[in-house]
Amino acid sequence: MTGKRLRYEAPVLQAQSLTLHQVLCSKTGIHIHHHSNRFYLDCPKLFAGDSKANSLRGKKEVSNFFQYLESHPEIIFVVFKQYSCDTYYDGLRIGFEPIVVPKFPSNLLAQLKTYFFRLETDGEVASKTTEFIRIVSKDLATVLDELAPTDGGNRALASKETGFDFDGSLLSSTFLDAESYPHLRPPYTRFYNLRHSMPDILAETKISSTSRENLALLFECIRHMCSTDWTTADMMFGEGQISKKHLSKLFDSGDILVQKNKGQPIAYQLQSFGVDHSDSSIKLHCISWSYDEVFKQESRTHTIQWPSKTDTLAITELDIFPLRYDRSGLEERLRVRGRQFWECRKRAFVGYESPNPRFEMQSVSRIKIQ
Repeated sequence: MTGKRLRYEAPVLQAQSLTLHQVLCSKTGIHIHHHSNRFYLDCPKLFAGDSKANSLRGKKEVSNFFQYLESHPEIIFVVFKQYSCDTYYDGLRIGFEPIVVPKFPSNLLAQLKTYFFRLETDGEVASKTTEFIRIVSKDLATVLDELAPTDGGNRALASKETGFDFDGSLLSSTFLDAESYPHLRPPYTRFYNLRHSMPDILAETKISSTSRENLALLFECIRHMCSTDWTTADMMFGEGQISKKHLSKLFDSGDILVQKNKGQPIAYQLQSFGVDHSDSSIKLHCISWSYDEVFKQESRTHTIQWPSKTDTLAITELDIFPLRYDRSGLEERLRVRGRQFWECRKRAFVGYESPNPRFEMQSVSRIKIQ
């Protein structure tokens, strides 16, 4: 009797994301007995019955992140939300009730005093201090890299500098290797710019069904997290207003930008841009045309910072801004000047201005025809 070889096919896992809440503590002062770094699946807080010796925490701890990922291969990216135990204690709205302290030697009492306080009710859920996304799936990381633009700007998604805000410094390599696990950080500017064109990107035939599913899940997750922020930005831009918080969302690769120079508008095309999170400045990498006996294309980088102490201002009050927000007819003015400028690549009359019009004379000869 001959047996049949059974063919085993691994089940196709549906891509999923993971939200991980990370609590960080200084372990100084009253926090001396707390944990310095813990991960949880639920939002952290303090609970009824806790003392000051209890650290900010959740109820579902993830003790080993790598083992958790190995046991959940369907996870393609992790949303990290970080919390400060120190900040939470400082802002705690409910007070600890003191407990009668037994008689202890003074040196021992100093070490144990944080235990003789008690919360009567649960504290509020902590507010995150930082958020970022860590890519786990190699397929998703590859898709993001392949969709990043070349120097010519002909790909859909932005480079590390412009859109995904990759930063390998937030977590040490002992936790996750920065090269193998790039992460995305707010304000997720490029995904905001692509929110209307994402369906077309996902419909691209060059993207595999798995990659399409992974990218769609990532975008939907970011869209859900940023929905309120994005709606607020859209409303402000529609009214021609801008705030410091939404400044980076104002720009998109390919935009025509305008800058005033000695009262004259100069237009540039934005190739790419990057946000410097240390001083909230934005570097705009642009190209324009110049003429010095020959026409040539020039590259120029503009750095823009929030210029005002007020919360909001008109977009057109910025030193450099996208032309599409102008309502004064500046676009038509630039087009007329541009056509005239382009005609100069051949011989063309531009204009003539007399050195001294008072003494300018023109003689006309008349010939009498017999």
